[in-house]
Amino acid sequence: HFGSSSTCFQYGHLACDLSIRAMPASYNEAVYRMVSKWTETTRISFVKDAKRPGTKSYERYQSYSQARYVGEALRLGAKPEDLVHDYAKKYCKMHKDQRVKVPEGIMGEEEKAIFRKFLKHMRGPSGCNMRKVQAKKLKALEKLKKLGIDFKDMRGEKNGQETNDLQALRLAADCAAGELLAEAETAGRKISEKDVMRVLELWAFRKNESRLNVLPKGKQWVNSDTLGLIRDRTGKFIVTAPTRDYPNFMTVLTRYLTDRRPAELECDFPFTTISLNYGYAAKRHRDSGNLGPSMIKAFGKFKGGQLNYWPDDDKNTSLENLRDEDKVSMDLSQGLALFDGNRAHEVDPFTGERFSLVYFSIDKYWKATTEVLDSLRERNYSIPTEETMALARTLLPAPRGYASGQSLTSMFGVNEKPKVYQWIESQESDAAPTVPIGRGQVRTVQTVQKPQQKEVPKSADLKALFMGVCTPARGAEPSSPAEAAAGAAEDSPKPDATPKCADLKAMFSGAAPAGQKNAEGARTPLRSDAQEEAQPSSTPPRKESLLGGKRSMLTSGKKAKKAKTAEQGTKASKAKGAAKEVAEASKEPAGTAMEEEEEAPRAEELAKETLPTAEELASSKFCPAEAQKGVRWSSLLARALQVAVTSPEASIVSLSNTFRALLHASEDPLNDLCQALESLMLPAADRLPPKALREALAQWGTAKAGNAEVLRALAQAFALTRPARASAPAEPRTFASEEGRRAMLAAMERALARAHGESGGRFEPLLRALLADCRPAELYCRCGPRCGAALLPMAAQETRDLEVLLSELAGSAVLVEQCYPGQRLQVHKSAAGSLAIFSGVREVAGTVLEEALMSALRESIQARECIVEAVLQRDAQEAPEGVLQVFDCLWQDGRPLVRRSLRQRRAALEQVLRPCGSVRIPPSEEFALEDPPTAEVLGSLLEEAGACNCRGVMVKRLEREYEAGCTSSACYALLRPGA
Repeated sequence: HFGSSSTCFQYGHLACDLSIRAMPASYNEAVYRMVSKWTETTRISFVKDAKRPGTKSYERYQSYSQARYVGEALRLGAKPEDLVHDYAKKYCKMHKDQRVKVPEGIMGEEEKAIFRKFLKHMRGPSGCNMRKVQAKKLKALEKLKKLGIDFKDMRGEKNGQETNDLQALRLAADCAAGELLAEAETAGRKISEKDVMRVLELWAFRKNESRLNVLPKGKQWVNSDTLGLIRDRTGKFIVTAPTRDYPNFMTVLTRYLTDRRPAELECDFPFTTISLNYGYAAKRHRDSGNLGPSMIKAFGKFKGGQLNYWPDDDKNTSLENLRDEDKVSMDLSQGLALFDGNRAHEVDPFTGERFSLVYFSIDKYWKATTEVLDSLRERNYSIPTEETMALARTLLPAPRGYASGQSLTSMFGVNEKPKVYQWIESQESDAAPTVPIGRGQVRTVQTVQKPQQKEVPKSADLKALFMGVCTPARGAEPSSPAEAAAGAAEDSPKPDATPKCADLKAMFSGAAPAGQKNAEGARTPLRSDAQEEAQPSSTPPRKESLLGGKRSMLTSGKKAKKAKTAEQGTKASKAKGAAKEVAEASKEPAGTAMEEEEEAPRAEELAKETLPTAEELASSKFCPAEAQKGVRWSSLLARALQVAVTSPEASIVSLSNTFRALLHASEDPLNDLCQALESLMLPAADRLPPKALREALAQWGTAKAGNAEVLRALAQAFALTRPARASAPAEPRTFASEEGRRAMLAAMERALARAHGESGGRFEPLLRALLADCRPAELYCRCGPRCGAALLPMAAQETRDLEVLLSELAGSAVLVEQCYPGQRLQVHKSAAGSLAIFSGVREVAGTVLEEALMSALRESIQARECIVEAVLQRDAQEAPEGVLQVFDCLWQDGRPLVRRSLRQRRAALEQVLRPCGSVRIPPSEEFALEDPPTAEVLGSLLEEAGACNCRGVMVKRLEREYEAGCTSSACYALLRPGA
């Protein structure tokens, strides 16, 4: 009976053979409950011709709908998804009277084998019940909905190894962790075991096939995530993607350990990495790449699962020959245990739901960059030093091995040093340690109350990090009675610790800047020098991560803009009605009356604002810190555009100073900068800007050179200004020399323009990276291309002058091909096999390519995952559906190629694409550096292009990279006269 099995339901993982995305969330849980109870002999019947002819499942349904019982339906081609879908839609009915059994002779071995496969799909390879997974997914989506997060808006931000379901569950776990941290900080309590379980139950795991040393017998993969510092295949030390993307979840795990510093250890336990495991009993093994000292704790409701540890294992005895009487067994559900991961250990089989956390340090961690280690410290990792690692090692005596007899100390009655430590934690309070000693023995110490130790603060700004409030350092005297009263109010317990929407931005993207209003309406005090000195020297102020978490959920410009648009729409509708009445009475146009009514309050607000003068904005000595706090972005931008219209040569300076002023004065720089860029660079903004800004944009639009100068201004603003961080407001950057300043400006302009193009012209991810204080080199990583998201195409420089072109190309190896007329497209093939077609940044798959051409394209692409560029020729006589000329490859099997030369990209294109039918690679001719093209050769190629109805020829430098979104000198279009 399928539904009554006592096997552990692996409630916490999503990595099963069945793709849950194929199972819609709209099915009632009762459907899964009923289908999961069926056996191969359950009698069923199907509605005749229930599915429409021409659909994908029609022929399959016509076959298996003749079945009389479940096993027969599976043999005739039904899938588990089909049975769930048909039962939910009432196409399939189960006979109420199941007393009539199917004769044994009818059920053959083939049908029994198929039904066993059906059970595997319904349960998953590790016992994962399909309806349990579905319930978990619904719980995660409900959590996101409750917090106001639209999961569809977040899908574009997941890393390439996450499915949509995996990201939804992990995102919900991170949200729950943020709430827990806020509650714990408000109540002044530690992170409890229940807190950890609340976030672990939502977490989703990827299949881990690389942990061969721990794989139980018969397993091909396990549920295990490595969080923190690792070495990639090139030997470089990096932070794993989940560590970077889910900071609140990580902080809950790290805080659980650092909140429980053992009395035997004079410092926080040092670690660089966490191994998070679920649902498997690791076989006997020794860790590799581990410095040794490791803390471990198990969570969940389970029986068994003890950790068996050989404390005197010196690696001279093989794993198979280690004796059971030499091991020490520990119940990890009772508390943290300290052991050496390089010595043999294993986990006993268990039943139930078991998570485990292993905190350890990887070897040669000191070779990691400062930025990488700082990003771990922000998530409360206790990065080891020589001193702290030595202190941890003193608790673990050197192994004696198992070849010798009893030690001399034990023979003469001298107490040996403990082999391993475990700290038993009661539910009511912290407890004293249980100290296992000797060979195969454990000394059980009765749990006693542990004296409360004064806790060393891990950061002076934890409340600022999770609640959006800057708090003074502990122990510091308040600088004023008002601050003392505010501090007392903050320290008092709140009846409801759940963060409100206004606090979620601070929770997920950092603390509110000093001087910003907090949730109680009080303005946050600035931290004084005395308070900074009161901060313990052992824990420096939290720095802003250079890698940063990419999820500042609930604070995006688009979401804030939607909320404001809805509010303004209500006000506008009321104003419109009033304006209509006034217009009818005065015989004036309603639009004029409405504009005057809207502009009147804006004019009053504008009169109260103190804006920089035009001369100040046009000056290179502008001081952005003097900008009025809370000034509106539209007012500043309108003033800057007035300067740009009157003095075009000062347009970049005035725009740059405007962006710098917003970094200093805006309460929400991400939202304000995003709206400013949309107004400047998009053809039409989603929301109509104020009248003064509309007029300034109209005047500037006739004179502006293009979007390039806006990006240059933005690059200069961030090159000269360090954005606000959790511990400090925005401030000007300092440079050792003028040469260093110029180099920074040039590097930032180049990197920002490239990142803007590779991110598809989307402002929000670019601004998030800039506000995280990313250096120019890091922008390429944070805002690089990814399959499924369109890149802005690289434009060619056009010319009709042969002599000018030859002069520009002097000293370059080039490739020449025809310039085909038609629509330029970008083709993305995902790892799942789906195709996405983009024209510019807009997806046009179903409206541009006919089915015959799409089929030819699918047949031509040989890569598992790729991005190629092509031109669609409509007037091809030999192919009525059109011809697709594919000329460049920008992505191949998980590797971006935009940093590669054209020569390398063309070689990749030949591997990715096999021309067939209407999908072709255009013919080309290469000219080496030693044999450059002449005017006569290019002239003849231009004539051939004219005979083929082409606009001209494309001349491309073979050694240049792809510059997305730029009009680049890497590519020239030599056009025919009159083309």
